[in-house]
Amino acid sequence: MAAEPQYVRTLSGPQQVDHFQIKVFGIKLESPSHQVTIEQSQPDRSKKPFNPVRVSLPSGKITKVTLGRLHFSETTSNNMRKKGKPNPDQRYFQMVVGLYAAVGGDEKFLLTALVSERIIVR
Repeated sequence: MAAEPQYVRTLSGPQQVDHFQIKVFGIKLESPSHQVTIEQSQPDRSKKPFNPVRVSLPSGKITKVTLGRLHFSETTSNNMRKKGKPNPDQRYFQMVVGLYAAVGGDEKFLLTALVSERIIVR
């Protein structure tokens, strides 16, 4: 973002931004409306759902956020090779990283998002 937004346009008019969050999730390439949960491994190897991370966006500065030990909660279909070549029926996921503006209450509005190349998850 070039500057820190102060307001977000909603159906009920402009609302002041309380804070920003980064949310990460997966989607199926053949069915982008189907979301795949991203989990985060703990040091004891247990997994918990990845919750959005609150970030600050100071004007004119680059903000870097590191998210460690992320895993898709499910695998792609047909993720085995056949005769040394990729399976022709291979299915793919994509990872989405979105920046959301949170306003009063639990309302969040997507500001911008990046979608990865296709991924095979084993």
